[in-house]
Amino acid sequence: MTHHFFISVCLFSALLFASCSRTSLVERIPVSMERPQKKYHLEADSSFQIVLPETINPVALQIVADSILIIQNQPSAAVSQHFCAYSIRTNQLLGLFLTNGRSSGEILQPLIEAGASDSQYLFISDSSLGYAMKVDVLNSILTGTGIFVECCKLPDCAISLIPVSESVQVAYIPGKDVCFQTLEKDSIARRSFFPYRSIDGDRYITHLSSILTSSGSDGTMAEFMICFPELHILDINTGVWKSVAVDEEWRNWKILLNEPFSMSKRQYYAGATSSSDYIFASYWGCSLENCLSGGHGGAIHVLDWNGSFLFCLNVTEDIESIAFDSNNKHLYGLDRASGKIYRYDLSVIL
Repeated sequence: MTHHFFISVCLFSALLFASCSRTSLVERIPVSMERPQKKYHLEADSSFQIVLPETINPVALQIVADSILIIQNQPSAAVSQHFCAYSIRTNQLLGLFLTNGRSSGEILQPLIEAGASDSQYLFISDSSLGYAMKVDVLNSILTGTGIFVECCKLPDCAISLIPVSESVQVAYIPGKDVCFQTLEKDSIARRSFFPYRSIDGDRYITHLSSILTSSGSDGTMAEFMICFPELHILDINTGVWKSVAVDEEWRNWKILLNEPFSMSKRQYYAGATSSSDYIFASYWGCSLENCLSGGHGGAIHVLDWNGSFLFCLNVTEDIESIAFDSNNKHLYGLDRASGKIYRYDLSVIL
């Protein structure tokens, strides 16, 4: 009996060790495989309608000051501005701002860096200029030129960034490794993290890539992997990472990183936004070929900042960029293929 007990203990210890030693993409961080606590089908609000001019080609969304919906436009000969602003209360156009160009108050290749909706400014970056900027939206509309409240010089090879509290969290590749660096207002690096020591930068970009969002003022950010069913939450004050997987495919990460790139590769996350209480992400979970074809639908994943997977909200639309109105608990989503913007009422479940 003692012999059988010893064998049982050894087997249990081996299984426990194997379970605890399984790590995510982030080195030495165990993965929590999460299933949604609740699932619902989410219908778009049929009463909502924003009529965009035919000359506007929407590519991304963001909400600022809990009252203005920002729609990023792809500039053209007809419309030279990068952004248009709509009132959340009236759905009326407030104006267009930030002209495409190199002159003062203009910009070339802006990207919206999604932060919390209560921010008073629009946070954007322009890799061609090498800066991240806070934009005063209303004064930019009134004056007809870009009013930049703060500018932060970015390191070379920056691939993504997000405002976190009073600093900027930047992901870049200084050499071989991916580095997450905290920059203060004076562009001085305060702290650096190297979470992917076993993955070189080229493979990270080719096989993973990510979308960042932040909680706002408490120094926490979330990273959603575009081509992998995993997300990571980082407290930049303590350096503590959490890794959450939403599909069993996460266990095959080493295989996926060594596969040749093809259109059969799956895209998991397509957009992300957040509030002080929740993280929202648009999820596709289909091959790149199906993503390009359109009509695949998807889901909105809702988590809290502890990494608990609260809701999986299935939608029929191909939602990519998203923005959350924390006052009314409305989620806005962009279907880029159709150029339509949808609104979803989450007040019943949040």
